[in-house]
Amino acid sequence: MFGGKGGVGKTTCACATAFRLSEEGFKTLLISSDPTPSLSDILAKHIGSTIVSVENTGNLFAVEIDRETIVQRWKAKFGEEVYRVASSLLPVDRGVIDYVAEAPGIDEEFLLDYILELFEERTYHKIVWDTAPAGHTLRLLQYPEMFTSHLDVVGKTYYKIAMQYQKIKKATSRSTSEGDPKISLGSTGRLEKPRAPSYSSNHRLQHN
Repeated sequence: MFGGKGGVGKTTCACATAFRLSEEGFKTLLISSDPTPSLSDILAKHIGSTIVSVENTGNLFAVEIDRETIVQRWKAKFGEEVYRVASSLLPVDRGVIDYVAEAPGIDEEFLLDYILELFEERTYHKIVWDTAPAGHTLRLLQYPEMFTSHLDVVGKTYYKIAMQYQKIKKATSRSTSEGDPKISLGSTGRLEKPRAPSYSSNHRLQHN
């Protein structure tokens, strides 16, 4: 793992180390998580979000991990689970997956999960990680602790959300033919409460 301020030579050192390891016979994966990666320039080969072999090395592979790729991998791995949990508490549609995917820290946290997954697969003998500039990387390494703290209170929070929804549902109850009120993701990307039923001027409530 190579870290440091921008412009100090992290990528150059990472590439040199990866080349040396591959020459020594180790199957090596070179990863860049820098938002502005330059592996393609140094290796003289297009390196994208899919792992590719670097020609004339035999043992060297490289990948540039971008945010969009990480978010898509997160959706594929956890999206259905998020939907099942959320829909068990609130009548949300599948848009809740995209909503949660935009939460701060999701992409950084799953980046660590992705790298750990690559390590545990044991496909490569060595993994060389060219990180983003220091501030971003230090924040990234703090996310596991932050998420653990979040999980300590998340159960209580979800319970409160469920209770609030039940109150909203009772306040806006409709006939069976109209179905349950839905909570959807509006144009602002925020959860919207269901609207209360409206009545025309000539509509009268009947009392028993």
